[in-house]
Amino acid sequence: MAFRDWPSIFPNSACTTALIDRVIHHASVITIKGKSYRLREAQLDAEEQVTGKAAKPRGKGRTPR
Repeated sequence: MAFRDWPSIFPNSACTTALIDRVIHHASVITIKGKSYRLREAQLDAEEQVTGKAAKPRGKGRTPR
């Protein structure tokens, strides 16, 4: 979740700002662009639960369950 979206989860903006400040004070923030592999896998898992079969072949890096 992007930092700019945190106020939608935490209603008090002052607390949200303080929390973000403490989280990133000594952190390295890395912004990754592109499609999320975790989101894709979650969508495939959801399709499998609905249909009862694998929707698409999985990537080479996925470990079997």
